[in-house]
Amino acid sequence: MLAADTLLSWFDRTARDLPWRRPECTAWGVLVSEIMLQQTPVARVEPIWNRSIDIRRDFHQLQGSLVTTCFQTEKPIH
Repeated sequence: MLAADTLLSWFDRTARDLPWRRPECTAWGVLVSEIMLQQTPVARVEPIWNRSIDIRRDFHQLQGSLVTTCFQTEKPIH
C-alpha cells in the first residue's frame, strides 16, 4: 500500500466531522476556519465558527458588519 493510500485510509477512519469539511461548506467558510484555527484548538473554534457563519455567510456581510460586532462574536476564542 502506498503511503498516500495509508494516510487516506487512516483519515477515513479517524477524521472528525467538522462543519468546514462538509461538501456544502463554501470557500468562505473554509477561509474563516483557517484563520480561526491559527493558534486555537478546534474544540474552541467550532461553536464560534458556527455562530460567525450564521451571522456573516460571505465576505460582503462581513464588510457590512461593524468591527465591534465581529469582535464580540469571536471574543470567546481569545
